[in-house]
Amino acid sequence: MNDYINHENIRRYKKLIAIGEGDPHRDEARHQTLIRLLAEEEAKHTKPNDWPDDVEAGVPGRRS
Repeated sequence: MNDYINHENIRRYKKLIAIGEGDPHRDEARHQTLIRLLAEEEAKHTKPNDWPDDVEAGVPGRRS
């Protein structure tokens, strides 16, 4: 289920970014947020399936 949601988020962010690319009046802050969100979703997508979800628990600044 998470893979489906991740895939759909990536697809939606790419679509919204593409729409804004040609708009001379786009909201630049929103556009940059979409790019950041896309990068986050793509990073999740590349995480190996057998990598435990709590692997980042010891990373400073992260809540476990």
